[in-house]
Amino acid sequence: MLEGESRPHTPAGDLGDRLAAAFVKYHDLGYAPDARSWDNDGGLSRFTPRSGYAWFAFPTDATRLVFAARP
Repeated sequence: MLEGESRPHTPAGDLGDRLAAAFVKYHDLGYAPDARSWDNDGGLSRFTPRSGYAWFAFPTDATRLVFAARP
């Protein structure tokens, strides 16, 4: 489980092309985004984690992770 901040993000470089290519498998279901579908807050977000929690057998081995802030 992660805690952090999620903000709208416009893909840089060829990321929009790569995302559109990955979604080709959904065209038969009526979802056919093109490379510009994620521009201008089109549904793509960038998540920056602040902390996280993980475990295999809660509560005996719970671990808390703290991520350093980027400058």
